[in-house]
Amino acid sequence: MVCNGFRECHENKIKLKGCNDCLVVTNESNPTVSENKVSYTVSNENRQTAFKYSVDGGLIDDTKQEKCDYLMMFPECMIAFFVELKGQGWEKAVSQLVNICELLLGVARQRQIMFPL
Repeated sequence: MVCNGFRECHENKIKLKGCNDCLVVTNESNPTVSENKVSYTVSNENRQTAFKYSVDGGLIDDTKQEKCDYLMMFPECMIAFFVELKGQGWEKAVSQLVNICELLLGVARQRQIMFPL
C-alpha cells in the first residue's frame, strides 16, 4: 500500500504529522542514500530541491510488494532516480525497479498526482 499522504507531502514539500518519515527534502550539493554499507550519491551542484523518499518500509509498507529502496526526485530539472542498493542479485534489483515504476505510475493516475518529470 502506498502512503496516503504521498500527494500532500510531494506537492507541499513537507512531512505530514504521523508520517513514517519516508520523505526528506534537501538542497544538499551531494544528496546520498545508503543502506547496509552501500550508498548512492547524486551530484547537485546547483543545489536544487531534492525529494528523497524511503520507499521500502516508508512510502510503501507492504512487505509482499516488490519495491526499490529509494526514490530521489529533482522537480526543477525534471529528473527522478529509482535506487535499489544491492551488492549482488541484479536480476532481483531490476525486477524491483520495474515493479515500483509500474506501481507509482498507477497510483499517480488513480490519485491524479502530477509528476513534473
